[in-house]
Amino acid sequence: MSSVAPLRELISRLVPGGQARLIDVFITALLGVAGVFAAAAGIQAVLRMRAEEAEGRAGLLLAAPVSRVRWLGVNLVIAAASTVVVSGTAGTTAAIGLGLSGTVNGPAGSLVPAALAHVPAALVFLAAASVAFASAPRLSIPVGWGMLAVGLVLGEFGELFGLPVWLQDVSPFRHSSAMPVESFDPAGALGLAVVAAALTGLAAYSIQRRDLTA
Repeated sequence: MSSVAPLRELISRLVPGGQARLIDVFITALLGVAGVFAAAAGIQAVLRMRAEEAEGRAGLLLAAPVSRVRWLGVNLVIAAASTVVVSGTAGTTAAIGLGLSGTVNGPAGSLVPAALAHVPAALVFLAAASVAFASAPRLSIPVGWGMLAVGLVLGEFGELFGLPVWLQDVSPFRHSSAMPVESFDPAGALGLAVVAAALTGLAAYSIQRRDLTA
């Protein structure tokens, strides 16, 4: 029992949870990590455009009646779908595992919405990566992955490292609902969605104002 208490304390510092049961805190932490993977999947899908541009395929594509904004939009839709698929799969897997374990912890099906609660934060990262690609394509790969790394450290481990709250709040992950420990926060999700939409608009504007690069 002595080894369980430190584990609970460590996991509780990674996610807010008050007096939640260990299993709740552990699942919340796992779904938070899945949210990071969802953001990574979205960023990877966005940065495929950089590979297409560097290899000359984008020029051939845009020589057809396809606008740059449409090209960007299609790739962003694919990226957003990737984040949903990764998050949904994580929630489904967690629900199945919980069901097979026989652990009584509320409806296992609630873990799918809990995983999807991290999608808005993931959308902010892929939208930010699209801005980097649209404005500074040669730097888009290090910038895109660098933003995710910083967001991971600040949002998931900021409290563990004793970082200031205002600095932790820079990360979109800090504004995701930590379900099932917390209840869903519609305002937080809406705020993240608005930020993602604004960044997407900025990317659409920027990509029309630059030349294709190799």
